[in-house]
This record gives sequence, structure tokens and C-alpha cells, in this order.
Amino acid sequence: MNQCVRVGLVVEGPTDYYAVKSFVGNELSNRGFDVEFVALQPPMDNTSSKAGWGKVKSWLERFNADERIRYYIGGLFAGPLSAKKCDLFLIQMDSDILDDPAFQSAVQSCGYRLGACQTPSERASEIEDVLKVWAGYPELTQAERDLHAFIPAVESTESWCVAAFQPNATEIESIFGERLCNEFMRVLHLSEGRGVPNISECNKDPIRRKRFCEKHAVGSSRIIRASNVFRTYVDEFARRLNVRG
Repeated sequence: MNQCVRVGLVVEGPTDYYAVKSFVGNELSNRGFDVEFVALQPPMDNTSSKAGWGKVKSWLERFNADERIRYYIGGLFAGPLSAKKCDLFLIQMDSDILDDPAFQSAVQSCGYRLGACQTPSERASEIEDVLKVWAGYPELTQAERDLHAFIPAVESTESWCVAAFQPNATEIESIFGERLCNEFMRVLHLSEGRGVPNISECNKDPIRRKRFCEKHAVGSSRIIRASNVFRTYVDEFARRLNVRG
């Protein structure tokens, strides 16, 4: 594929944007795709903006299916906003929110019932199904559905960072909570040449995350090996790009 495909990213926050752009982007480049990512949510002109699953939900509700396709795919925005024109959407959300009561309540209010997800693939599939509900899938034609792709992160994009840094990372999808946070902070500090921290809160500074993700983007193949979910969704997105080509 020689033609550049512009992919509109809808993600939880700035740190997720850099993770998707770096790791998914590098893996697609390894497979011969020319992809340019366009920041839709968050817009990345204010990287201090708050992040979270609510931002993804709000964006998908603010731009319903018809509007987002007409404006972003059709390019009806004028002036500077024309730079946001894209060929398809890629939507990301973390699976660690499945255990959040506020998230569960928001999903239930949309008429969707969460299942009892145990395995990483089940948790990823549940996130994808919720995103499809918020994206208005039931009302879309097949052609319109094909304009939307998904990239759930199990348990979060910090998992990708850990796997990209470590040469022999395995079973990354089984690490969650405080253990994942500690692992991420360990590799972040090692990457920056600092001592290993004694901290149980993930650093969300966009500048540090951008630097880390860009530096270790070449580790996307390590994520492919360590995460069945990451590999499955990247494979599916690559298939989608092949169909377009």
C-alpha cells in the first residue's frame, strides 16, 4: 500500500494517544502501511486536558455516527479544521475500567449489560462491544461500520509500554493494578536513566510518555509477542487497511 491512510484517533487521553501512535504506528509501518494519525479525542492542542473513558463516551455522543462520518470522513469542516479529515476511525479504551462502578453504571444506562469477563480476550471484547454501542453501531450500514476500528488495551496502554521495553516480556496481559503500575514506573525510570522508584501511582505526564513511546516504538514487535489481544486487534486493523487498498 503506497497511499497514505489518515486514521482519526479517539482515545482516553494524551498518554494513550502517544502509545497508539508509536506502537500501533510502528507495527503498521513494519507491515508496509503508510499511516498518518489524526488526533480527534483528545485534540492534543491541550495535552493537560483530563483523560478517561468518559472522554471517549462524550466524544462519540457529541459527534453521532452520521455527524462524525460527514464531518471527519466527508471533510465538511472548513478552514483549519479541514486538517482533521481522515479516512477511518480507530477507537481505544482500557479494559481496567470494567471493574469501575461508575463505568458499569454508565454502560447499564445505555441498555447494555456487562458480562462476567475472566480472560484478557473476553475483557477486550467487552470493551469493543461497549464502544460499538456508544458509536451507534446498531444504526450503521456495513459500509459505515467498516469506517470504525477498535484497539482495546488490556489492561491499559501502560501494559504496552512495559512489553515494548522488556526484551523477554511474557503474559503482560495478566499484570494489572498496583503491580502493573509499579512495572510501568520501573521501566519508565530505567528508560530515563533514573533509579527504580518506590511509588504506586502511574505517572501520566504527556511529555514523559511521548518521549518514552517514541523511544521504544521499535519494541512494537515485543508487544505483539507478549499480548495476544494487541496482536489480534493490530492484525484486524491491518486487514482493514488491506481491504481499503
